[in-house]
Amino acid sequence: MTHSPTQSQSRKFENIMIIVIVLFMIVMVALFIKDNTGYMSGIKYKVVDASLIEFNLTSDNIIVYGLKVNMTATNSNEEAYKPKSEYFAHFSYKCNRFTELSMEPFVIPSKTTMLLEPTVLGGYTTIKKLKPLQLDEYNEETRLGIYNLNLYIDPCISCTNLRVMLISKGILKPDTTCKRNLWF
Repeated sequence: MTHSPTQSQSRKFENIMIIVIVLFMIVMVALFIKDNTGYMSGIKYKVVDASLIEFNLTSDNIIVYGLKVNMTATNSNEEAYKPKSEYFAHFSYKCNRFTELSMEPFVIPSKTTMLLEPTVLGGYTTIKKLKPLQLDEYNEETRLGIYNLNLYIDPCISCTNLRVMLISKGILKPDTTCKRNLWF
């Protein structure tokens, strides 16, 4: 004797599945809202000074560089902010990632803005061969002495299109507010 589910049993199963899916979606939306309005949402990073000591592309696709970045962090929360562990900073140029630097955790008191420890990255990196358009952009940037870099602070802060000038060409004050990448 085989039992086939009755129409009412099938309908109950469908209703239970709909309830489970709706509850799952509610939990996911709640997590997303908490992430956007939670503890770290009141922390804003801004690049206030950036300079290149050198930035040279050799014929064998090696970039020799020296970058110094000063940033501020503003805590608009009612409580102090302290990252849970050390974090890392690195920058990229034309989709090529450069040196990663370990940075010490810091505490930002509530309702304050503080200057973070200067970030200094330097060395040399072999990069992927630049495409013709990228090479034209590099040559123009070299002529002007101003390069477009991207700075990333793990796990989720990005400062993109950061215009940085060679020290030998003068001073260009960046006004780059960094964005928080939302990982879901």
